[in-house]
Amino acid sequence: MVGLFLPMVVFGVILLLYYVQKGPESFVAYLRFPNVLPRLISLSTLANGVLFYFALRSERYYLGRGLLGMTILYALLIFILIVAR
Repeated sequence: MVGLFLPMVVFGVILLLYYVQKGPESFVAYLRFPNVLPRLISLSTLANGVLFYFALRSERYYLGRGLLGMTILYALLIFILIVAR
């Protein structure tokens, strides 16, 4: 469950920071730019990689396996988004 929600939280934080910094008009224009969504999703899945590293260092292999599986599912989602454009 952590591997599913952690990238969503990081994605929300990235969008919130951009919205606060640039304003609503620039925010909407930024999201309409091609291939922005797959790039943001891939950036947010880096949090899974960091957590995966710490899970393996602390010998929590089931957590690491779940994180790896969710990262692969996010990679498939990113691939589908890129191909659909």
